[in-house]
Amino acid sequence: MSNKILLVIYLGIVFTFILASLAVGSHQGVKGVSVYSPKTSGKAYSLSEIASHNDTNSCWTVIGVRVYDLTSWISIHPGGDVDILSLCGKNGTEEYKSQHFGQAGPMDYLNSFEIGTLSN
Repeated sequence: MSNKILLVIYLGIVFTFILASLAVGSHQGVKGVSVYSPKTSGKAYSLSEIASHNDTNSCWTVIGVRVYDLTSWISIHPGGDVDILSLCGKNGTEEYKSQHFGQAGPMDYLNSFEIGTLSN
């Protein structure tokens, strides 16, 4: 490869890491509390209750059997808000798996938004 191509690839990688670092550093919620702080209450929620949390004001989703409040994640998701908004108020297991299956990083973030489980 030519030096110009290698330079472009290198700069792309550096730029990506810089953006990722800035994004992670800016994930602060109200009064400086990290949006990654666990909220798990152990409560069980019905799918009909989750369905009422289907917009930017309150965005809950189900992944597997766990319920997550993704409201604070909508505006800071590295892939954009559209992907998160598509999960609001429903079982987002398949969408999540198709995008992040087997990736530890996204799962770590997701776990910090857990608020309970899906009731039977």
